Amino acid sequence: GRAGMGKSILVQKICQDWSQGEFSQFEFVFWFECRRLNGIRKSFSLKDLLFEVFAKPQEKTEEVFRYVLRNPEKVLLIFDGFDELPDLDGFMNSSACCSFRDSGSIKELFAGLFQKRLLNGCAILITARTKEAFNPYLAKVDKIVEIIGFSSHQINTYISKYFAGTNFTTDALELIENNQFVLSYCYSPLICRFVCFVCELVLKTGDRDLPKTLTGLYLIVFQQLINRDNSIALQSNCSFIVKLLYLAWNSIQK
Repeated sequence: GRAGMGKSILVQKICQDWSQGEFSQFEFVFWFECRRLNGIRKSFSLKDLLFEVFAKPQEKTEEVFRYVLRNPEKVLLIFDGFDELPDLDGFMNSSACCSFRDSGSIKELFAGLFQKRLLNGCAILITARTKEAFNPYLAKVDKIVEIIGFSSHQINTYISKYFAGTNFTTDALELIENNQFVLSYCYSPLICRFVCFVCELVLKTGDRDLPKTLTGLYLIVFQQLINRDNSIALQSNCSFIVKLLYLAWNSIQK
């Protein structure tokens, strides 16, 4: 699914449900945010990857690891944001760690998992923005699911739930529905969240106008996040923010 569609939220929900007894076929769930692994250059063993990069058991680490090795079918590995890893095309054919005793780079460990040389029998769940990220693996996967965002009914439901318990529900629905440009982007759960946030600010000030562009929407959200603590933060980071804006603009131009 595209950015903001809720892939990471879905993964979080799966982990939460598992912790509450759902997906009982798995005794272990390991969730890796791939963007956080990009800058890692040191070597890891499989045990390091599971218990240092992810989460270390409170006790009996070696005993837990041995159990994982003996029961790979009870393990679910989640790679969230898989397309943010470099050299995606090489995992199925590149050099790989072949034993849990081996140490290697993140890529070599992942290659060992994808080539089933490590934890053969475990389940792997991948999220990515583009279908192209999965092309090298299509022959290996059991199922592909695309998150396409909210339907019109779901948009109304989300807005109603966002403003539940306030006096703004009716006005918010009317204001957003009358702004077709903004409404057209609310299929994205993330943007719908931003729209509700800005709509709440607008209604609290007695205004009736929403931003006419996505840039205007993002700018209001950004300003509110900066000002949330105090105005000093905005003043002290003003030059940095300007540089960030220039970087974003230049990247768009290229």
